[in-house]
Amino acid sequence: MQSGKWRVVPAAVAVGVLVVLAGGSADAGAPAKAKKSCQLLKPSEITTAFGTEAGEGTQQGSDCTWQVGDLALSLELTTKAAKSTFEGLRELARDAGAPIQKITHLADQAVFAPVGSFKELLVLKGKKFLFFRVLDIASPMDTDAARTALVEVAKTGVKRV
Repeated sequence: MQSGKWRVVPAAVAVGVLVVLAGGSADAGAPAKAKKSCQLLKPSEITTAFGTEAGEGTQQGSDCTWQVGDLALSLELTTKAAKSTFEGLRELARDAGAPIQKITHLADQAVFAPVGSFKELLVLKGKKFLFFRVLDIASPMDTDAARTALVEVAKTGVKRV
């Protein structure tokens, strides 16, 4: 059965929409001295939150990806059209049937959404949008554990942005 392949489609669409809503590369709207997303988290902080050894982050444009055991953690930092990007991705997750969960006491706005093989945490802090996501195709992660770990790393990232 190929149903697993189709679970990734909404998440892949979400990533594509992020780029479109942000007006191309998120770096395009970032000030010259803006922090790169890999600077917002240390592998040791990710290891503590996920309980699995995290490797060094790999920066590609505005996105940073860490290998965390069989999982991949990504963080995209957007400084252009942050609010509309947050709102657009939140609605896209809702339209994909994801149960949207508000996260309080993290930033101006934050929501968690499990979308297929992705667990996403969307965070809006002022004019910055942080898009945390875990890809767990190889080793499915419990939704509650993913939310807890993402919120934990987000607390650190939000402080440093």
